[in-house]
Amino acid sequence: MASLAKTYKELRFFHFMFVRTWFLFILCIQVVKPQARTVQPMIFYALAIVVIMDMALGVALRKKRVDAPMEVLRREPENGGALAQWRAGNIFSFAQAETVTLFGVALKFLGANWSFAGIFSLLGLVLMLLWTPRLDVASA
Repeated sequence: MASLAKTYKELRFFHFMFVRTWFLFILCIQVVKPQARTVQPMIFYALAIVVIMDMALGVALRKKRVDAPMEVLRREPENGGALAQWRAGNIFSFAQAETVTLFGVALKFLGANWSFAGIFSLLGLVLMLLWTPRLDVASA
């Protein structure tokens, strides 16, 4: 059975790797240098709606799959079910934040300038940093 401390270390590693991919996406854009083109405003608006829904889903599922299991883990640090939910919830959060970044990368490759694509990319990084795994259990 995995321990809380070991799972936390794994999550910190996963989180580091997800943050690292953000910088690798930016590097890819700089290396490839996609040609600037006019991107239809409707594409930007559609992606903005999807990103808002993605963030709402991320927040809602964090409450259910990260915050709720953390309450259980405060009382029972060795609760395997809560630990598995907490781990999965954090990884899901990282994926949700990276999805926002990927929409920015997609916009950039479609030809959008940084003032549009950068909003999504930067928002993805901010979410990733806000959703850093935290271990606030007294016994761990």
